[in-house]
Amino acid sequence: MFSAIIFIFVKHPFDVGDCVTIDKEEYVIEHISLLYSQGRSVSSRKYTHFPNCVLNSKPVENISRSKAMHEVFTISVSYDTTVEDVDVFRDEFRRFVGDNGRDFYKEDVSVELCGFALDKLEVRIQVRYKGNYADGRRIQRKAMVLGELLRLTRLVPLFGPGGGAAALGSGDNPSFGVTVTPEDAKLRVDAFKRNKESKRTTMHG
Repeated sequence: MFSAIIFIFVKHPFDVGDCVTIDKEEYVIEHISLLYSQGRSVSSRKYTHFPNCVLNSKPVENISRSKAMHEVFTISVSYDTTVEDVDVFRDEFRRFVGDNGRDFYKEDVSVELCGFALDKLEVRIQVRYKGNYADGRRIQRKAMVLGELLRLTRLVPLFGPGGGAAALGSGDNPSFGVTVTPEDAKLRVDAFKRNKESKRTTMHG
């Protein structure tokens, strides 16, 4: 009872109608009493009952009380993507955001290389919506961004991991085969294994 009183009257993290995130799930609060609160899941529309004494020990993110919010998108591109390609992509995306100033903040756009592996690069795109996720336009704005990202990856173009080369074996990238005897094939495999093992770093001492 004491924990529930602290949660409702001291912390007071939400009101009826607020959109909140609890345990990574978004809910719209529909009822609040002294001992429990009830919310409906945004994704599944299921009605959920929360004891307030339990909520008192959980982080509750109130989306409705938040200000303008960011959304982050990450795309994987080919390792041979140039810095100039990323610059063109960034300029074009900023132009899109500027043309849609009623939905996005142009000054908060970020398009940067954020990581790489031996076979790909990671490009992170961050955009700030005018309004928070509770205003009912998040899905519309996100769809606008995703549509523009798809258009720009084709326009620049940016290729996915592996690059934009023709498929191996196609007319534009033919493959050739060499026939060897089983004995010769075994000798080559064994030689490759010995060479591979000889390059292994070993600890001494």
